[in-house]
Amino acid sequence: MRKSTTNLLVLLYALLFTEGIGGVQLQQNGESKISCNLSELIALIKFKESLIDNSNRLLSWVGEDFCTWKGVGCSKGTGTVVELDLRNPILFDSDRYNSDNNYTAKYDADRLQGEINPSILNLKHLHHIDLSCNNFSGMYLNLSESFFQGPLPTEIGNASKLTVLDLSDNELEGEIPPTIRNLCNLSALDLSYNKFNGELPILIENTSGCLSDSLKDLRLGSNSIPLSIGQLSKLEYLDMSNNFLYGSVYELHFANLTRLNTLYLSLNLLVFDVSPQWVPPFQLRNIDLESIQLGPQFPPWLQTQRHLEYLGLRNTCISSTIPYWFGDLYSHIEVLDISQNQISGKLPRFSNSKINGTRRRLYLNSNKFGSPLISVPSDVAILDISNNLLSGSIPLINGSINMTLEHIDLSTNNLTGGGLPWCIGDLHRLEVLDLSNNNLHGEIPTSLGSLRSLLSLHLSSNRFHGKIPLSLCNLTNLQHLDLSENEFADIIPPWIGEKPSSLKFLSLQSNKFYGDISLHLCHLSSLQLLNLARNSITGCIPRCFGNISPMIKDRSTWTTNYYKESILAYTKGRELEYTQSRALELLTSIDLSNNHIVGEIPGELMDLVGLRY
Repeated sequence: MRKSTTNLLVLLYALLFTEGIGGVQLQQNGESKISCNLSELIALIKFKESLIDNSNRLLSWVGEDFCTWKGVGCSKGTGTVVELDLRNPILFDSDRYNSDNNYTAKYDADRLQGEINPSILNLKHLHHIDLSCNNFSGMYLNLSESFFQGPLPTEIGNASKLTVLDLSDNELEGEIPPTIRNLCNLSALDLSYNKFNGELPILIENTSGCLSDSLKDLRLGSNSIPLSIGQLSKLEYLDMSNNFLYGSVYELHFANLTRLNTLYLSLNLLVFDVSPQWVPPFQLRNIDLESIQLGPQFPPWLQTQRHLEYLGLRNTCISSTIPYWFGDLYSHIEVLDISQNQISGKLPRFSNSKINGTRRRLYLNSNKFGSPLISVPSDVAILDISNNLLSGSIPLINGSINMTLEHIDLSTNNLTGGGLPWCIGDLHRLEVLDLSNNNLHGEIPTSLGSLRSLLSLHLSSNRFHGKIPLSLCNLTNLQHLDLSENEFADIIPPWIGEKPSSLKFLSLQSNKFYGDISLHLCHLSSLQLLNLARNSITGCIPRCFGNISPMIKDRSTWTTNYYKESILAYTKGRELEYTQSRALELLTSIDLSNNHIVGEIPGELMDLVGLRY
């Protein structure tokens, strides 16, 4: 059940009266369903765990009968919590507090400290709360992903001691109330991933320097970015990504942001409209401008940023070549994403990082790079140059300096030559190798069997031939093997399934495999897809296919990091692509079409209730 704004008021009022002199009566939202006692017990325990109780005021908070706990009031009819009274038992006297040291010490010792845990929101029948005269001076309120609905209450502006407010992955809507600018101690504000509308100037204009003197971390969304945001001179972290922002971003938006180190404006309808001669007032470490319009030229102002660690320019309408100064910019970058643009010309020459131990991730895919791939950078863990116009052969990879490589994706290019270099077997950390959709030929080297960490191997749509080497039986962690659309001529390797295996997807389609279907395939306890179509396979369908457990029960999850796994499946004459974000986990398929299989269809196949195709 989603929480309402009424429940949000519970915490807001609790915050407002931690320094006050009385409790608060709260209106209920008409909910009549009785809460489960267990859920309320858990909520109270979590609430207690977030508190510091130096005077043991919560000593009675043990056992399961929370209605006997001191400060907890329950309904006599339902046994649910209706009242929470944890005010300081010592009445506050300002004169004595400033003159009587014994009184001051006793009063302070009896004050509860710590944080107000949002588990209190699970007390759905609570109508009175009193946390007054305690000490929640840290005032860190994190209510992210709590499914609040409705407008943000104007009372939020009265919680003047808040230093951190996180209300992000909720469903708050309407305008951000102008009272929020009264939170003069706020150093971090996150209202992102909600449904706010309206303008932002109310947040930072007419604040008499209030927020501009305190706010360091700002994450929110609205309809447009006000120029006045450039006056938040203490701002270090600005995240307005993944909203419905529109319009242009000008130099004035950054006028006084001299301390800014992180800028996230991605996934908006923005145009970056600054002068080619602009020199920003900041030095950024992290930039993500995905899917906003930067191009067609590579942004000249980037060359002024000397400490970049993350640069995300994915899908930003850049259609020029990589500028000459990019090599200097690259020296500190750990993650570079310039994919899905129209960048042409030669690949940049990547020098080694100036930072020891760097394991870089490079995403250059879906551009128009057309030069040969001369070398692979020596400090790269993830290398994705797929969907380009690369030519030539795969370069020699020196395993002694490329031990960081985990993912290589060179698919959908114009690579030619004699296939895989023997030294590829030295990349012992390699998890993903995707060379599909090229023009490579030759045999698979036996050294490939040394890649014990390999999870995914894609060699489809090339001109590889010969046999599948026996050494591949050592790849017991392999989950995806796609050798389709090649010229392999062999029986289906009998070693597949002989050893414990993690194989989930096996595609040998459109080759020259012959002979009977190996019974060892039935031992693949994780198999979701078996594609042997368009070969010269003979014999019968093994009855033991009825024992392939993933086609009987639910599938497990995919385990590769960073790499977006995908597979082509042919269903009802159509070729469909399944990916990690698009039903891959639900795919179960057996395709034996266009072979020379004889005999009856085994009745055991009817046991595969999870088989979809």
